[in-house]
Amino acid sequence: MSEFTIRFISSLILIPFVIVIVWAGSYWFIGFVAIITIIVGYEWFSLCNITDPLAMFLFLLLGPFISIAFITVGFYAAIIVLILFLIISTLISDKYISNKVWTFVGLFYLGLPTLSIITLRSDSQFGLQGVMFLLVMVWLSDIGGYIFGRLLGGPKLAPVISPGKTWAGSFGAVLLPVGFAFISLLILKYELPMNIIVLAVIISISSQLGDLFESYVKRIFNKKDSGSIIPGHGGLLDRIDGLLIASTVMIVIFFIQTGALLLWP
Repeated sequence: MSEFTIRFISSLILIPFVIVIVWAGSYWFIGFVAIITIIVGYEWFSLCNITDPLAMFLFLLLGPFISIAFITVGFYAAIIVLILFLIISTLISDKYISNKVWTFVGLFYLGLPTLSIITLRSDSQFGLQGVMFLLVMVWLSDIGGYIFGRLLGGPKLAPVISPGKTWAGSFGAVLLPVGFAFISLLILKYELPMNIIVLAVIISISSQLGDLFESYVKRIFNKKDSGSIIPGHGGLLDRIDGLLIASTVMIVIFFIQTGALLLWP
């Protein structure tokens, strides 16, 4: 069975499951995100050759603590939890953590997107649509990049960091989400805001930057994949690397557009 076939089958199984969880929202979604953060935290721990038990402890508790703080107290409490994790990792790094730079980077890299996507989904007016739009744009960006890169090839986008990525693939990664957003505007008779096209471009570029960042980290530590949990895809981090950056950018745009940050409980 080819790698593409395995990837396709895995996607057919995983995507409907994710959609159901996003639609369910509430504790189902927050709990799901917490579990994902635990798995990805372990993969980051292994990817960066972090061997300290205390660092592992921080990564495993990051998602659950942010989620619990968000559920019980609110948005600002979850931010405080993330900051506390970063402070703790800094204070204990000299004595208990050997790879302190990548431990700190990992906690920030995973913690901020965890908080971002939970916050976005919890919005009663735009949460469901916002997260679904984010996921669809990231998925289409991945598909567009894969198809255009395979069919057209051409000059490399970042040969030192990720030799397999091309400019054609990067163009396809933007074109497919933008095309989908434009068609959605036509079908819905322009009931969606026109800046949805701009948002599609921003999400696609953010997703590609997330992909490149993880490729950079894997290059540093001479790893091909972050893990092997998903057949044909590698690790879970390999699948959501773009989403991590895109979700953070998305929540910033959401706060700017709605002014919700000043009103959040």
